Amino acid sequence: TDAYGNTFGGHLAGNALTSDNEDNVIIGREAGEALNASNGDDNVFIGAHAGEAATSHRNSVLIGYKAGSTNQTGYRNVVIGEGSFNSNGNTEYNTCTFVGYGAGSNVQTGYMEYCTFLGYGAGQSSSSDYDICIGRNAGHRNSGRFGIFIGDHAGNPYGNYGDMTGRYNIMVGRFSGYSFTSAADNTLVGDYV
Repeated sequence: TDAYGNTFGGHLAGNALTSDNEDNVIIGREAGEALNASNGDDNVFIGAHAGEAATSHRNSVLIGYKAGSTNQTGYRNVVIGEGSFNSNGNTEYNTCTFVGYGAGSNVQTGYMEYCTFLGYGAGQSSSSDYDICIGRNAGHRNSGRFGIFIGDHAGNPYGNYGDMTGRYNIMVGRFSGYSFTSAADNTLVGDYV
């Protein structure tokens, strides 16, 4: 490669880097393998398959086995955890933070921005922007926007993707909003409310 100022190690890590790519740290088998666009700079990809499909990420940190491995473009993201942000067809995410095993995995949209998912499976199978999901499977299957889900399984964790379509909801507590579907502008606090 004729890339400048990059550090990489591992089978096929940073394999496609060009002279347009600068200041990346790519470590792990097939980590950052496809990174080659002119704005693929200033990234840290650590872990086998971390950022594997990324072509034009910039200013992002992807750490963990298969962290962000299926995502192609984005900027200013932090993804930490095994399998975090592996998706069904999501091609771009911007200014997002996903921390925890499977956080933000199986996302159902082609574009996502300004989301914070913290915890095992938080925001899993979601398709919403501007959400905050904290706790095991919090905000799971949500397709509304501007939601805050805090607690074990906060939001409707059952059913199919898109069952929770309401916007501007705040749900705090274990299984809070467990039966909600399309309601909007609600604040729920407590277990099983």
